[in-house]
Amino acid sequence: MSDSLKSYRRAGLLLILLGVTLGAGGIHLMVNLGGSPYFLCVGIGLIVVGALVRGGSIAGPWVYLALFIGMVIWSYLETNGVVPKFLPRLILPGLLCVYLFSPKVYSGLRRGNV
Repeated sequence: MSDSLKSYRRAGLLLILLGVTLGAGGIHLMVNLGGSPYFLCVGIGLIVVGALVRGGSIAGPWVYLALFIGMVIWSYLETNGVVPKFLPRLILPGLLCVYLFSPKVYSGLRRGNV
């Protein structure tokens, strides 16, 4: 198994696990604390992206990019654009976006594998 194949399969599994965790936490926040559906939506999106990436689809990073843009917009609106509140919400998701488009992961994905 090539190194890029292992990388994208690991990345996909990590995204699925992260999505399940965030989604479950989001349900808890919504039901018990009246929180916003942000974490549930992001969790579902990460599960979808993780399944695409784990399956080797080149669409995975692009769907994640759309999810990341949604995160930026939602975070901006929830924090009213206050930078000290806004940026910390996006550091880890931004780094994950860079990782998914890195040659180590992206080169192992196949076109037309949706």
